[in-house]
Order: sequence, then structure tokens, then C-alpha cells
Amino acid sequence: MKGEGFFPVHSELWACAAHMAEVGDMEKTGGYYFHLSQMLFSYLAYEAYLNFIGALVASQEWLNEREFFASGVYHGIKGKLRLIEEKLGITIDRASDPYGTVACLEQFRDFVSHGKAESYAVTLAGIKRSPEMPFNPKLDQWVAPIKAKHSSAQVLALCKIIHDAVKKHESHSKCRRLGSEPFSAVEEVTW
Repeated sequence: MKGEGFFPVHSELWACAAHMAEVGDMEKTGGYYFHLSQMLFSYLAYEAYLNFIGALVASQEWLNEREFFASGVYHGIKGKLRLIEEKLGITIDRASDPYGTVACLEQFRDFVSHGKAESYAVTLAGIKRSPEMPFNPKLDQWVAPIKAKHSSAQVLALCKIIHDAVKKHESHSKCRRLGSEPFSAVEEVTW
């Protein structure tokens, strides 16, 4: 007997981001690492969500995803969103949130993925003012509890715009794997 399985990576990544948010908010100290993870996993969930939706609404283009999105007008994650918009007949406002924050999260993801050591000029006066941390590393500039919360909320809001458009689209609205919300798809096996 053969069956078919479905595992929604985007939902799992979102669950990870949500768990990191919960734990980070409970920590009296050390929440920084959980909020960093929350921000990164929120963005990864967004990227995986676009791949999930893209395979549904633009299946031909997603067959050779690496090649199709390697260059040109549909290059990268921004190109994936552009193609999804075209297929669904929607336009995402790129000048404001939720897209603006998600675009910043893409930069954050790139910064973390390609992280390099940083060098700083340090003064004795600076060390006297703040001996435990005389630096202001770029990573610390990205991550804060309020930024993590805002980032996750904006990822959810952007995915909700897309999700609502998919649910209204006649040819995709009845897809059982879609779920009621962007990250509510559940794993399934059918025989």
C-alpha cells in the first residue's frame, strides 16, 4: 500500500518562532538569544510559506525553483513574492508595513547567515563608562524584545494578506492543505 505524506515546514518554523518568543519573554536575563531566534525563525517561516504557496499557485515555476528564481525579474525571495502577487492578482505595498519590516528581516537573515567578526576602535573612556560591553555590535542593533515581537507580527500580517487572497482564488480556495490561517497547515498522510 502506498500513500502520500505532507509536512508543512512553514508551520513548524512558525511554531519554533512562537516558542522562542514565549521563552524569551519569560527569561529575566538571557532572553536576547531567544528573541534573536524568534526573529530569524519568523523570517524563515515567511520564506517557507512563500514556497508552500508558490508551489500551489505557480506549480510550473516551482518545479525548477532554483533555476527560475536565480535571476531576472523574479530573482530571489522578492521575485517569489512578485510572482505570487501576479498569480493571485494582488499588490503588496512595498513602501510600508507589513512588507517594510519583512524586507528588513531579509537583511537581518542575510547578516546572520553570512555573519562576520567585527572590529572596533575602543577608547579608555568608553571602557570606563561601560566596562562589561564597550562595543555596540551590529547584531545587538538588530535584536530587542520589541523588535522581535514587531517582526513576528509583521510576518504574520504579510502572510495573512497572501493567505486571504489564496482562499478567495477559486482554483486554490478548496486546497485542504491550506489551513485556515497562514501557519495552521497540519501534517497529514493519505492512503
